[in-house]
Amino acid sequence: MCGQGVNGFLQNAISSSSDPIANPNAYKPGGTSAEDINVITSKANPIIGAIVTVGVVVSVITMCILGIKYMVGSVEERAEYKKSMIPYLVGAVLLFAGSVVVSIIANLVINIKM
Repeated sequence: MCGQGVNGFLQNAISSSSDPIANPNAYKPGGTSAEDINVITSKANPIIGAIVTVGVVVSVITMCILGIKYMVGSVEERAEYKKSMIPYLVGAVLLFAGSVVVSIIANLVINIKM
C-alpha cells in the first residue's frame, strides 16, 4: 500500500512539473522567443568557430606534412601519398562545407525569425 502511495505521489509530481525532461507532456513546440534564439546563437557561435579553427589548423599542418613527404619521396612513395591525399581532401571538404552549411542555415533561421 505504501508503495502505491509513493508511486502516486511521484506521478503527480512529474505530471505537474513544467520541465519537459521530467514531464514530456509539458513540452510545447514553437515556444521559442527571440531571447532563446539569441542565447542559443551566442553559445553555438564560439563552438562552431573553435571547431572550424582547429580543423583549419589541422588540415594545413597535415597538408604541409603530406606535401613535404611527397616532395622528398621516391616514385613508389609518391603513389602511396597520392592515395592518402584522397581521404584528406574529402575530410577537408566535409569540414569546410559542413561549417559553411551550418552558418548558412543559422543565418536563414535568424532572418526568418526576425
